[in-house]
Amino acid sequence: MKTVVTLYVALWLFVAFLFTVLSPVVVHGQTPVGCPADPVTSVTVNPTKVRAELPEQTATLLDGTPAVTGYTFGWYAEGASAPTAQVAIAKTAFVLVPATTFCYEAPLPTMTGIPLGQKYLAALKTLRGTTESAWSAPSNPFGFEGPAQAPTAVRIKK
Repeated sequence: MKTVVTLYVALWLFVAFLFTVLSPVVVHGQTPVGCPADPVTSVTVNPTKVRAELPEQTATLLDGTPAVTGYTFGWYAEGASAPTAQVAIAKTAFVLVPATTFCYEAPLPTMTGIPLGQKYLAALKTLRGTTESAWSAPSNPFGFEGPAQAPTAVRIKK
């Protein structure tokens, strides 16, 4: 009997998890609003921020602890198949973009050893406790050509 109850609870938790992950995010009855439509193929020059749609950013587990504990930002030269360098970004670094329900921005992490004039792509991994997700879809291309002129963002596609 105890095994049946344990299996029932595990199944219920799994279904609740799937419902939470797969259902659209709605805040206070609003229609979900993601990041503003950017041409993902355009090259961002001298980015200062990372922008991503993070619908799980404010999600909590049944015990009230945050479902997401952080992110890993990875970058790679255009043409490579996966990030070759990475750095952690704290969950608290991401702030909600005004007029959206799950578009967040964070300061671009320090990227050492990046030569000027080369195109790069970026991706994010979501950290849930000690488990990391797979890399997100790649961002729009970006590069550096000297001092930043105005705030711009690398747009991560989920």
